Amino acid sequence: MQAESNAQGWRKIAVQSWQVMTLGLLLSVVSFPSLAAESLEAELTSLEAQSVTGDWQATEERLDALAPQLAEADPALQVRAGLIRARNAAIGGNEDRGLAMLEELLEQAPTDALRLDVHSLTANLAMNIGRYAKAFEHLGHGLDLLDVVDDPAPRARIYGHAAMIYTRMGEYEQATRFGDQAVAMARETGNRRELCVELERLSNAETETRGWIARHATISDAERTCEAANDELFGAAMIRKRGLLYRDRGEWAQALVVLAQAREAIGELGFARGMIVVDLDRAEMLIEMGELEKAEGLLDGTIETLEARGDLMDLERALIAAAELAEARRDHESAAQYYRRAREIRIEWEERERDLRRTYLRTAFETEIQRQELELLREQARVADLEATTQRQRRLFMGLGYAATAVVSVMLFVLLMRSSRERRHFRRLSERDSLTGLLNHSHFFACAQQALDEARADEQGFVLVLADIDHFKQFNDTHGHAAGDGALRKVAALFHRVFGEDAVIGRVGGEEFALALPAWNREGTLARIHRFRRKLEPLSYDGQRLQITLSFGLVEAGEDLSVRAMHRLADEALYEAKGAGRDRVVEADHERLDPVDQ
Repeated sequence: MQAESNAQGWRKIAVQSWQVMTLGLLLSVVSFPSLAAESLEAELTSLEAQSVTGDWQATEERLDALAPQLAEADPALQVRAGLIRARNAAIGGNEDRGLAMLEELLEQAPTDALRLDVHSLTANLAMNIGRYAKAFEHLGHGLDLLDVVDDPAPRARIYGHAAMIYTRMGEYEQATRFGDQAVAMARETGNRRELCVELERLSNAETETRGWIARHATISDAERTCEAANDELFGAAMIRKRGLLYRDRGEWAQALVVLAQAREAIGELGFARGMIVVDLDRAEMLIEMGELEKAEGLLDGTIETLEARGDLMDLERALIAAAELAEARRDHESAAQYYRRAREIRIEWEERERDLRRTYLRTAFETEIQRQELELLREQARVADLEATTQRQRRLFMGLGYAATAVVSVMLFVLLMRSSRERRHFRRLSERDSLTGLLNHSHFFACAQQALDEARADEQGFVLVLADIDHFKQFNDTHGHAAGDGALRKVAALFHRVFGEDAVIGRVGGEEFALALPAWNREGTLARIHRFRRKLEPLSYDGQRLQITLSFGLVEAGEDLSVRAMHRLADEALYEAKGAGRDRVVEADHERLDPVDQ
């Protein structure tokens, strides 16, 4: 009996052990996919950070290794991986492939939050490669999704990209509002790296909208946040911005120390373009301080590198710095060549900016038209409903029907009139410089050619004048952009007063003005320019009286000369005036013009 009882006990224990093992095996089978998904999501989160600040090729290799797991993953993780691959394609120089991948992801994204991220990255990439219409289209779609997306992370990113795009357009007030919203959303996420990026974008927008103390607070906050997030690249960028902030306040010694720290941090990361930009910052300051040998050492090879990279804004800065060094060596011929090349780069850059501005205005106008058309459709639907009701209750509501029809007609008329006014408003924006109210580059030369044709038909004279504010970059660096804007407005207003309503006047570059004078001759024009120079008083700004001078290039219309040819002659005369010491007038020599240019 005792043996039989023991045997039964052992059988019971064995059965219980088998049940426990079976249950454990089932639990492991059930929980394994969950653990695998969590592991894959953590890996994607790491890759998302690496794809922004690290080696894109290494990121792509890690994604390739995850391909088997991604093939079985849910659609949301697949779309996140696709976003990383699209970014890698763009960073690797294949922007078109990156955009095509994003268009496919837009169809695959299972949630509004992921669609928002796809629109955000598409807008950013399209803006970077000059596809402005696509950039504004996706930015608009992304902002529309904010009404249905509560997750602060994608909301922060679309606001941040909007801030970046509007900063690029020069719409600094709107960019700052977007930047503030991006930072607020990033703080909600608790993600330090996200906050680091959005603070950097806000600091760009604040350059033209907020004072030194507020900008310093943003930059300091960004530095601390980026350091806590271990984001060395953005951290180094913020050190550079702090150096530039000291430069703007005139603390040049401190600025040079901080910029040297930024250069060291960027150099440790091997970021070649960043090192060039910081060296250029330092060289410009050293030129102003008279330390020419140090500046020349920093500029060595910079122009060639920037030309190869196609960085137009920094290339213009480097050319102007080289011209100032040549002037200091009294090498006026080289200085004129550098200035002329800088001018060509400025024209190319401003043409890109005008294209961006035209696309923005066209997009804004089309959006407004679409909104108004929607209003019209709604009103027409209301009219149809009203007419149907009127038919059913004609005897009772005949008077009401006529009254409603009249009201709707008036509303339609008002909407159409408003549309017409806004069309004229947007057309004027595309033809005028927003700061001075003068004609912009493209519209000025179109009007100047028309004025020249009319003057020749009437057998009258015609003179073209180019004028450029002397040392304007130094003026801006020393006194700030607000003072520079005041100088531009003051010069524009005085041109109007001195040359009158018959003159065609335009702002054709950053600090360059042009005047087309039909029915004028060289003697009368020279006299009026000297009158302008006598009347140009110093600019009163912030308790100071800031001296302004201009250099002029003048050309009188010769037989069969086009406006383009006259512009080239006047431009050469202007550079001679600058090379000869500025604050003077130089007349062009017609004999310099090649026959093919006439």
